[in-house]
Amino acid sequence: MSMYISDCPIRSYEVPDRACNVSSDCGPHDCGGGFYSQNPGEDCFTCFENSGRCSEEAETFRCLTLIGWTFTVVMTYTGFAIFFFAMFWNANLVSKLAKIKRKWSDLRKQQKQNARKESEAASEA
Repeated sequence: MSMYISDCPIRSYEVPDRACNVSSDCGPHDCGGGFYSQNPGEDCFTCFENSGRCSEEAETFRCLTLIGWTFTVVMTYTGFAIFFFAMFWNANLVSKLAKIKRKWSDLRKQQKQNARKESEAASEA
C-alpha cells in the first residue's frame, strides 16, 4: 500500500506533454533534487514513474492517503513535539531558570542595599 494516491489529480504534467524514462529527459537544465527544466527560471519537472510523463509537484500533501497522513504528518510532528519536550526535560531547564531567577533577585537586593548604604553615607557627610 502506497503513501500516495495513485493518479492524483493534483499532479500537473508538462505542457506540451513530454514522455520520459529518466528525469533528465524532462529538460537539459538541472534544477536540483531530480528536477529538470528546458531553461533556467522555468518550471522544473521530474519523470513520474507511473505515467512515464514529466510532471511537477510529484509529492504533495493533497495526494497523501490515510497512511501517508498518519506517518508524514501525525507521527513526524508528534515525534518532534516529544523530542522538544524531552530535550528540555533532560536539560533540567525549569530548575536552571528558577536558579537564575533567584540569583537575579539576590543581585537586585544587593544593589538596593549598596545604594541605600551610599545614600546614608552621603547624607551623614
